[in-house]
Amino acid sequence: VTWAYSSKTIRMHLAARAIPSPSPLEALKFLNKSGIRRVAALSLHIIAGAEYEKLGAAVARFARGAGAFEKIALGPPLLASRLDIERVAAALLDGLPAGRRKDDAAVFVGHGNLDHRGDIAYRTAAKVFRSMDRLAFVVTLKGRPAIEDAIGACIEAGARRVFMSPLMMVAGRHATRDIAGANPESLCEVVRKAGLK
Repeated sequence: VTWAYSSKTIRMHLAARAIPSPSPLEALKFLNKSGIRRVAALSLHIIAGAEYEKLGAAVARFARGAGAFEKIALGPPLLASRLDIERVAAALLDGLPAGRRKDDAAVFVGHGNLDHRGDIAYRTAAKVFRSMDRLAFVVTLKGRPAIEDAIGACIEAGARRVFMSPLMMVAGRHATRDIAGANPESLCEVVRKAGLK
Protein backbone atom coordinates (compact mmCIF):
# COMPACT_ATOMS: atom_id res chain seq x y z
CA VAL A 1 0.00 0.00 0.00
CA THR A 2 1.34 3.39 -0.98
CA TRP A 3 -0.41 6.53 0.22
CA ALA A 4 -0.55 9.65 -1.95
CA TYR A 5 -2.18 13.02 -1.43
CA SER A 6 -3.79 15.12 -4.14
CA SER A 7 -4.05 18.19 -1.89
CA LYS A 8 -0.99 20.45 -1.90
CA THR A 9 -2.05 21.78 1.50
CA ILE A 10 -2.12 18.30 3.03
CA ARG A 11 1.24 17.48 1.45
CA MET A 12 2.77 20.65 2.93
CA HIS A 13 1.40 19.88 6.43
CA LEU A 14 2.68 16.31 6.29
CA ALA A 15 6.08 17.34 4.92
CA ALA A 16 6.44 19.84 7.79
CA ARG A 17 6.15 16.86 10.17
CA ALA A 18 8.61 14.79 8.09
CA ILE A 19 5.84 12.43 6.95
CA PRO A 20 6.25 11.12 3.39
CA SER A 21 3.62 12.82 1.28
CA PRO A 22 3.91 12.09 -2.43
CA SER A 23 1.43 13.36 -4.97
CA PRO A 24 -0.53 10.68 -6.86
CA LEU A 25 1.76 11.12 -9.86
CA GLU A 26 4.88 10.77 -7.70
CA ALA A 27 3.47 7.65 -6.03
CA LEU A 28 2.62 6.07 -9.38
CA LYS A 29 6.11 6.80 -10.71
CA PHE A 30 7.59 5.18 -7.58
CA LEU A 31 5.41 2.07 -7.98
CA ASN A 32 6.31 1.84 -11.66
CA LYS A 33 10.05 2.11 -10.99
CA SER A 34 9.68 -0.50 -8.22
CA GLY A 35 8.43 -3.03 -10.74
CA ILE A 36 4.81 -3.10 -9.65
CA ARG A 37 2.68 -4.12 -12.62
CA ARG A 38 -0.91 -3.94 -11.30
CA VAL A 39 -2.29 -0.91 -9.48
CA ALA A 40 -5.65 -0.06 -7.98
CA ALA A 41 -5.83 3.66 -7.19
CA LEU A 42 -8.43 4.06 -4.46
CA SER A 43 -9.75 7.56 -4.02
CA LEU A 44 -10.75 9.09 -0.70
CA HIS A 45 -12.41 12.02 -2.47
CA ILE A 46 -16.03 12.81 -1.67
CA ILE A 47 -17.02 13.86 -5.21
CA ALA A 48 -15.55 13.69 -8.70
CA GLY A 49 -14.29 17.27 -8.44
CA ALA A 50 -11.10 18.99 -9.53
CA GLU A 51 -8.80 16.99 -7.22
CA TYR A 52 -10.36 13.71 -8.34
CA GLU A 53 -9.81 14.73 -11.97
CA LYS A 54 -6.12 15.33 -11.24
CA LEU A 55 -5.93 11.82 -9.79
CA GLY A 56 -7.62 10.48 -12.93
CA ALA A 57 -5.09 12.29 -15.11
CA ALA A 58 -2.21 10.78 -13.14
CA VAL A 59 -3.71 7.29 -13.51
CA ALA A 60 -4.31 7.84 -17.24
CA ARG A 61 -0.59 8.59 -17.77
CA PHE A 62 0.21 5.02 -16.76
CA ALA A 63 -2.66 3.27 -18.58
CA ARG A 64 -1.10 3.07 -22.07
CA GLY A 65 2.15 3.37 -23.92
CA ALA A 66 5.73 3.09 -22.78
CA GLY A 67 6.03 2.65 -19.03
CA ALA A 68 2.38 1.70 -18.61
CA PHE A 69 1.30 -0.67 -15.86
CA GLU A 70 -0.01 -4.06 -16.94
CA LYS A 71 -3.29 -3.03 -15.31
CA ILE A 72 -4.33 0.15 -13.54
CA ALA A 73 -7.79 1.11 -12.30
CA LEU A 74 -9.21 4.11 -10.50
CA GLY A 75 -11.89 3.65 -7.86
CA PRO A 76 -14.82 6.08 -7.67
CA PRO A 77 -15.24 8.88 -5.12
CA LEU A 78 -17.57 8.40 -2.13
CA LEU A 79 -20.63 10.03 -3.73
CA ALA A 80 -20.31 8.48 -7.18
CA SER A 81 -23.90 7.25 -7.58
CA ARG A 82 -27.33 7.80 -6.13
CA LEU A 83 -27.06 4.48 -4.29
CA ASP A 84 -23.75 5.63 -2.77
CA ILE A 85 -25.39 8.88 -1.67
CA GLU A 86 -28.33 7.01 -0.12
CA ARG A 87 -25.96 4.74 1.83
CA VAL A 88 -23.85 7.66 3.06
CA ALA A 89 -26.98 9.60 4.04
CA ALA A 90 -28.36 6.64 5.99
CA ALA A 91 -25.06 6.18 7.84
CA LEU A 92 -24.63 9.86 8.68
CA LEU A 93 -28.23 10.35 9.74
CA ASP A 94 -27.99 7.25 11.91
CA GLY A 95 -24.93 8.77 13.59
CA LEU A 96 -26.63 11.98 14.69
CA PRO A 97 -26.70 12.64 18.44
CA ALA A 98 -29.33 10.68 20.40
CA GLY A 99 -30.44 13.96 21.98
CA ARG A 100 -31.51 15.44 18.66
CA ARG A 101 -35.06 16.75 18.92
CA LYS A 102 -37.63 16.63 16.13
CA ASP A 103 -37.15 20.35 15.43
CA ASP A 104 -33.31 20.14 15.28
CA ALA A 105 -31.73 20.43 11.87
CA ALA A 106 -28.61 18.59 10.73
CA VAL A 107 -26.30 20.30 8.25
CA PHE A 108 -23.51 18.33 6.59
CA VAL A 109 -20.85 20.56 5.04
CA GLY A 110 -18.84 19.51 1.99
CA HIS A 111 -15.91 21.36 0.50
CA GLY A 112 -17.50 22.04 -2.89
CA ASN A 113 -16.05 23.19 -6.18
CA LEU A 114 -16.81 26.58 -7.66
CA ASP A 115 -18.02 26.15 -11.24
CA HIS A 116 -17.17 22.45 -11.48
CA ARG A 117 -19.56 19.83 -12.80
CA GLY A 118 -18.61 17.44 -9.99
CA ASP A 119 -20.47 19.72 -7.56
CA ILE A 120 -23.73 18.22 -8.87
CA ALA A 121 -23.13 15.34 -6.44
CA TYR A 122 -23.66 17.74 -3.53
CA ARG A 123 -26.92 19.02 -5.02
CA THR A 124 -28.08 15.43 -5.47
CA ALA A 125 -26.99 14.61 -1.92
CA ALA A 126 -28.96 17.59 -0.62
CA LYS A 127 -32.12 16.20 -2.22
CA VAL A 128 -31.49 12.66 -0.98
CA PHE A 129 -30.76 13.76 2.60
CA ARG A 130 -33.94 15.90 2.64
CA SER A 131 -35.99 13.00 1.29
CA MET A 132 -34.76 10.87 4.21
CA ASP A 133 -35.08 13.56 6.89
CA ARG A 134 -36.94 16.83 6.34
CA LEU A 135 -34.41 18.70 8.49
CA ALA A 136 -31.21 17.22 7.00
CA PHE A 137 -29.24 19.46 4.68
CA VAL A 138 -26.07 19.25 2.63
CA VAL A 139 -24.24 22.49 1.91
CA THR A 140 -20.76 23.37 0.65
CA LEU A 141 -18.12 25.91 1.57
CA LYS A 142 -17.50 26.64 -2.10
CA GLY A 143 -20.23 26.03 -4.63
CA ARG A 144 -23.84 24.97 -4.23
CA PRO A 145 -25.90 24.38 -2.21
CA ALA A 146 -24.81 27.19 0.13
CA ILE A 147 -25.48 27.63 3.83
CA GLU A 148 -28.01 30.36 3.07
CA ASP A 149 -30.14 27.78 1.24
CA ALA A 150 -30.21 25.58 4.35
CA ILE A 151 -30.84 28.48 6.75
CA GLY A 152 -33.94 29.57 4.85
CA ALA A 153 -35.29 26.02 4.77
CA CYS A 154 -34.50 25.53 8.49
CA ILE A 155 -36.40 28.66 9.47
CA GLU A 156 -39.30 27.80 7.18
CA ALA A 157 -39.50 24.29 8.69
CA GLY A 158 -39.45 25.64 12.25
CA ALA A 159 -35.99 24.39 13.23
CA ARG A 160 -34.52 25.95 16.35
CA ARG A 161 -31.14 24.24 16.65
CA VAL A 162 -28.66 23.11 14.02
CA PHE A 163 -26.14 20.29 14.31
CA MET A 164 -23.28 20.88 11.88
CA SER A 165 -20.85 18.21 10.69
CA PRO A 166 -18.10 18.21 8.05
CA LEU A 167 -18.80 16.02 5.03
CA MET A 168 -15.09 15.73 4.27
CA MET A 169 -12.44 13.04 4.54
CA VAL A 170 -10.01 15.50 6.10
CA ALA A 171 -11.75 18.45 7.64
CA GLY A 172 -8.76 20.16 9.33
CA ARG A 173 -8.94 23.93 9.24
CA HIS A 174 -12.22 23.83 7.33
CA ALA A 175 -13.84 22.28 10.41
CA THR A 176 -12.13 24.46 12.98
CA ARG A 177 -12.16 27.76 11.08
CA ASP A 178 -14.68 27.73 8.25
CA ILE A 179 -17.43 25.64 9.87
CA ALA A 180 -17.10 25.98 13.67
CA GLY A 181 -14.77 28.96 13.97
CA ALA A 182 -15.47 32.05 16.04
CA ASN A 183 -14.86 34.35 13.07
CA PRO A 184 -17.92 36.16 11.64
CA GLU A 185 -17.75 34.26 8.32
CA SER A 186 -17.80 30.76 9.84
CA LEU A 187 -20.92 28.76 9.06
CA CYS A 188 -21.79 28.42 12.76
CA GLU A 189 -21.68 32.20 13.15
CA VAL A 190 -23.77 32.71 9.99
CA VAL A 191 -26.34 30.26 11.42
CA ARG A 192 -26.35 32.07 14.80
CA LYS A 193 -26.83 35.45 13.12
CA ALA A 194 -29.92 34.01 11.45
CA GLY A 195 -31.38 33.26 14.88
CA LEU A 196 -30.67 29.53 15.04
CA LYS A 197 -28.63 27.82 17.77
